[in-house]
Amino acid sequence: MVVSFTFLQLRSLSDSRLWHTPVAVRSSVIHDVEGGWSHMLAVFLRRLLLGDSGLATAGAVVDLPAGPQLVFGRLASLLTDGDGFRQTFDWRGATSLRPCFRHGNVVKKDSDLAWRRDGFCEITCSDPSQFQASSSDDVWFSADLLVAAAGRVAAGTMPRVRFDELQKGCGMNANAKGLLAATDLRPHVKPVEVLTYDWMHNNLQEGVLTVEVQLLLAACEPLGLTRAQIRGDLCDVDWHFPSQVKAKATQLHRVFDPYRDATDATRVKCSASELLGLYQLLRWIVAVRVPRVDDIRPQLASFDAACMIIDVIQQLKSGTVAVDDGARLLQRTLSQHMQLHIAAYGSGGIRPKHHWNFDIPGQVVRDGAVLDCFIIERTHLAVKAVADLCKNTSRFERSVLAGLLNATLSSATSSGWLHSLLGSPVLLSDGVYHSSAMRVFGLHLQVGDLVIHGGVCGDIQSRILVDGVLFVVVETLEQHGEHARHWGHWRRTGLLALWVASNVVQPVAWKVLAGDLVLVLL
Repeated sequence: MVVSFTFLQLRSLSDSRLWHTPVAVRSSVIHDVEGGWSHMLAVFLRRLLLGDSGLATAGAVVDLPAGPQLVFGRLASLLTDGDGFRQTFDWRGATSLRPCFRHGNVVKKDSDLAWRRDGFCEITCSDPSQFQASSSDDVWFSADLLVAAAGRVAAGTMPRVRFDELQKGCGMNANAKGLLAATDLRPHVKPVEVLTYDWMHNNLQEGVLTVEVQLLLAACEPLGLTRAQIRGDLCDVDWHFPSQVKAKATQLHRVFDPYRDATDATRVKCSASELLGLYQLLRWIVAVRVPRVDDIRPQLASFDAACMIIDVIQQLKSGTVAVDDGARLLQRTLSQHMQLHIAAYGSGGIRPKHHWNFDIPGQVVRDGAVLDCFIIERTHLAVKAVADLCKNTSRFERSVLAGLLNATLSSATSSGWLHSLLGSPVLLSDGVYHSSAMRVFGLHLQVGDLVIHGGVCGDIQSRILVDGVLFVVVETLEQHGEHARHWGHWRRTGLLALWVASNVVQPVAWKVLAGDLVLVLL
């Protein structure tokens, strides 16, 4: 288990150098600790937030241009996947009768319980106004109740069967040493308020979009769209991708290799980053390969709504839509998708992750930004790279954390910061520099990449720094011929433009057609 943290005010949350990893522990060690991971996290949070040097009590001195400042910190968001929350809060998880930790009136699908009491609903409900969030006081009351009940079981005054039923009804397990039982942390760690469902795991890791793609491909196969054909389309060497993702994007066809999952030909087995890079390409392939017949229209509508969920989240991440407007649009899109999915396939494919998605708009408004586990997964890879070199298990965790700290400091001092020219910048004139590549808040831009700015497409010709501001020089392209909402044809104009680099976004892929015509997937 790995714990990393950063400060929300830094905003550039996708830069790994702004994250600190103070905890890395083997699962075998967690298994031997009384109270498990929940107890270990409580110990860490107590040291981080409380005591003589805690961020919440004593604060920390930070050197700023205006002089030293005393700053304080609080736990604003706790982000992990469903299993992480299960271990953290001793929650019984997605398969329990209460498959949502936040909403106390949402019960398991097909549990035959929702109709028995007014105000309850199942995870298939598409109306978020029906969801009733529990308070942290409610959660603590249940945790205390279970701990007290466990004591009665140990004393022989409560039957084990009754205790098991109580845990099942509360959706939690008793843990006297767990985080929820740590009364000194309750003013600082409010479980319902800090809980953050991860949109990436919800949708891309055996989640909502994964289910959608699998069902759509099964529905389209009788119409002639086979996995072999999709693989062939993805193998087309005429596709071009942003340089930052080119290495992975050119290998997306491997998702449809027969050996990916030989045990189940109906599955789409891929990583979250693969599916994120794949879904727009699949959207285009389906648009040009699948005939619009009545038999397939419900399935296509459901697929398009699932893709729209990712579209809106990506717009929120890039800042191309305001937080409040994007959150409202996302809420509507989630409701529409749930309705369209059930209309197309029934409720058989609905998972707790479909319901967890409904919490994301509120989380975005709360944090003022989209938080996800992509950066956490990259941090885990950095930890693994160091851990693979450590052979002495007697001081394993300490050795891993020391090596990780050295690697992080080396990375921070050897490369440019949040936005900068890369390589060896060339001075053109006073305050004007040119380089072969640049980084803009985690986005790498190189010559030959296409970018979008204000609805206009451009081909990067150069990158320059003028008085501290990064610009890209582009050859503009104008729309030409057939267009759809997420792809279209563009023609080169031969005209140059100067765009502020922080205002551009990158298309998914593009393909050069006859002459100066370019197909661009947005």
